[in-house]
Amino acid sequence: MTVVDVHLRVRHPCPYCDLSVAYPRTLLLLWCDNRRDVFLVASPSESELRSVLGALRRSFHGRPLLRDGPSAIVEVPDFEWVDRALVAAHDGGLPEVPARSRWSDVARREGLSRSTFGEHLRKAQLRLIQNSYSTLRARARASTRPIRLPALPPVARTARHPAARTRRSARPRGTRPGPPARR
Repeated sequence: MTVVDVHLRVRHPCPYCDLSVAYPRTLLLLWCDNRRDVFLVASPSESELRSVLGALRRSFHGRPLLRDGPSAIVEVPDFEWVDRALVAAHDGGLPEVPARSRWSDVARREGLSRSTFGEHLRKAQLRLIQNSYSTLRARARASTRPIRLPALPPVARTARHPAARTRRSARPRGTRPGPPARR
């Protein structure tokens, strides 16, 4: 068996990736929880750290929690902006068809760039879908046609009598009872 070692580098449009491309000498480590993203930022110099912190503040409204020399821990309040983006989108009439305003106008009113606003809005939509996915999936799979049960044959009166059950169990194995008697 041949073993192949492959290194694959994938780039996708992501504001966090754009930040690491803009500052290649700075180490950016990202932790996520349900309420915020936290960055550990380690720069080679304090001047580059100031530039990175400014970019985090402008792009993600990040604020330093701890700073020590050329390193810092920065909090990015994720769901605060996600929630605000969802409310702003609704208030601006974006979900309506046709929309009452444009994304860029709503983003400007919130003090965000159009791309940042769009990212927060997509995160909010994803969270709504994830929270309701099981219900949506069950409803989508439910048949719109009524369920038809097979018709049951009429039950003879003698079948309810204990003696009738005894007679039925006394028949030889492998034989089937005939069709029910019709009246």
